Amino acid sequence: MGELIAILHVIKTHPPDAALTIKSDSKYAIEGLTKHLESWENTGWTGVRHAEVFKCITAWTRHRSNITKFIWVKGHSGIDGNEEADKLARKGAEDEPPSECLDLTYPPNKIPTGAKLAALTQAELYHHIKKRKKVKLRERTRINVERTQACIEDHFQLKPSPKAIWISIRSRDISRNIRDYLWKTLHSAYKVGNFWDNIPGHEQWGLCPVCETEESMEHILLECDAPGRTQIWKLANKLWKMRSNQPLPSSYGSILGCGIAVHTKNGKPDTGLNRLFRIIMSESAHLIWKLRCER
Repeated sequence: MGELIAILHVIKTHPPDAALTIKSDSKYAIEGLTKHLESWENTGWTGVRHAEVFKCITAWTRHRSNITKFIWVKGHSGIDGNEEADKLARKGAEDEPPSECLDLTYPPNKIPTGAKLAALTQAELYHHIKKRKKVKLRERTRINVERTQACIEDHFQLKPSPKAIWISIRSRDISRNIRDYLWKTLHSAYKVGNFWDNIPGHEQWGLCPVCETEESMEHILLECDAPGRTQIWKLANKLWKMRSNQPLPSSYGSILGCGIAVHTKNGKPDTGLNRLFRIIMSESAHLIWKLRCER
């Protein structure tokens, strides 16, 4: 960062109509301003460290009316220009303000905005979408996440962040198809219950055919009188009690947050017990859902 600040200082203070040669022993800075510049601009500077400083240097360079050269030299080799640049870089590093306090304004119309679609990978494109638009959770998703937080806090005395809940779904202890099931369930994405209220002529599909009450994923997993549900949780508890003297939690949020398991032994996480908890809870819930779908 110090080298970049030094380069920026030299370019901004040097007469724009005079030729300028900048020598630096920072390969990252020199190659970023020459070799990699075009590709960085094409991808919208995705993943580039100190991208805003690089953009500022590039804009001021293009603002100049005379030639600007960037040359890499071996560090501490006695080259006058490089020694002076090192002094500026050291001073910049010592006095370096937070990046948001740097004067990174530059002449307009010198840097292309956005990125070239043809130059982007899918990952880079997704990065730009997330950066430009902060995704707002759907109301039902927000409610499910908050319920999950409350249930985990009640059972484990730990309130996970929403991000931790989403990450926990990707646990390797949970089968790939069940990760998808938990993700969709957190989003209330399955066509059950009040989903059918707005489909003319299909309103009755929102009722549980066994209990004749409004169906929901919580009802299917924890309340329904359909064959198999009670038996599955009974067998799951029987297996669980072989390792623990506590029953499995019987709350909707504990199922959705089963990836966040913090059972401890002697003050340390019990890896085996936590893994067993994730497997039993996720597999049992998914099996109940599959049986419901078959009916």
